[in-house]
Amino acid sequence: MNHRFPIQAIQACLVVYTLLLFVPVNAHAQRRITTRGADQHYQTGMQLLERQKLDQAIAELSLATKLNPAFAAAHNALGIALARKGEINEAGESFRRAIQINPRLYEARLGLASVLQHRGDLTGAIAALKEAIVLKPNEVDARLLLGATYQQMGDLESAIDQFREAVRLKPDVAEAHSYLGYALGVKNLLQDSISEFETAVRLKPDLAEAQYYLGAARWFSNDVTGPSLH
Repeated sequence: MNHRFPIQAIQACLVVYTLLLFVPVNAHAQRRITTRGADQHYQTGMQLLERQKLDQAIAELSLATKLNPAFAAAHNALGIALARKGEINEAGESFRRAIQINPRLYEARLGLASVLQHRGDLTGAIAALKEAIVLKPNEVDARLLLGATYQQMGDLESAIDQFREAVRLKPDVAEAHSYLGYALGVKNLLQDSISEFETAVRLKPDLAEAQYYLGAARWFSNDVTGPSLH
């Protein structure tokens, strides 16, 4: 029997999970808005973005940034809409512009990191995420993204460190336990892995990946002969 924890499925999971699922659509990312017309287009664009009407959201948010080029929150929201539509390069430019205007805009750094990770620039993604953590050290989304990026690079120890810190900071976040459980499973610490997946499922019973990998960890820990899950 092959004792390696299943790894192929997680690669697709990481890409889907990190491509802006962590990036919040934050209406308060920049409170001071100097152009009323820009604000109106921004609010409309935000509503459309929440409803996944991406083309319309992009049109409204683009107008907001044209009316007020210094509107960092609008550039950030435009980046999210573009990324969700698959226009990754354009999304990256919007996130960069938001950061230029407001270097303390945490959400834009998450967005930029997600874009860089999607493009395979893992070193750039790590740098962006470390900057985000400096801005908000007690938030877990940047740490989970950072751990996932380390894991993609093959640095399992650094990934586990980030996931453990995320669990310490926010023990009620099911995804943090699920990511830690997966990394521990890859390291063949199966009992610890099972414990983390069990916690994830208890916190969020409909978290499908945690349910799947909990079953996989139990299967491997029992040394059941059968087909590999790779």
